Amino acid sequence: MSLNETNQIVEKLFPFVEKFIKEELDQTLLLDDVKDTAPCISFVTGDSRKFNFNVVDGYDGEFNFTIYYKVKNKDTKERLQATKTLNYIGVFFDEATQKGILPYLSDKDKAVRLEMVSNPTLNTREENGNIVYSAEYTFIYRHANKY
Repeated sequence: MSLNETNQIVEKLFPFVEKFIKEELDQTLLLDDVKDTAPCISFVTGDSRKFNFNVVDGYDGEFNFTIYYKVKNKDTKERLQATKTLNYIGVFFDEATQKGILPYLSDKDKAVRLEMVSNPTLNTREENGNIVYSAEYTFIYRHANKY
């Protein structure tokens, strides 16, 4: 995946997810900075790939990313809230895919699907007691050929 494609996707996908987090969860989405009780998104471009190539310059692309969610480890209810939030984001992605309201990329690149691909898992236990959960998501897009 080229640097231009990666930048294009990040520039369109981050605001799309950020808007949902702000409107539905009343929180601020952070980029690569896990802070107290705020969702954080990290783009894992090394796992991204192109597939389903055709003979005249078309292909599908897969862009993977992770969303982290930190909670204070007060009780089970607090920990369940973290996994519930990450699952809720996955439900939103499924609904956005079904309704066709995915981010616009360009005239040649079309968003196809946005989905959660792993269940939320415990990622880190911090010394201060906070716990970070994470879930993996993927964004599928189609690059049109020249014709």
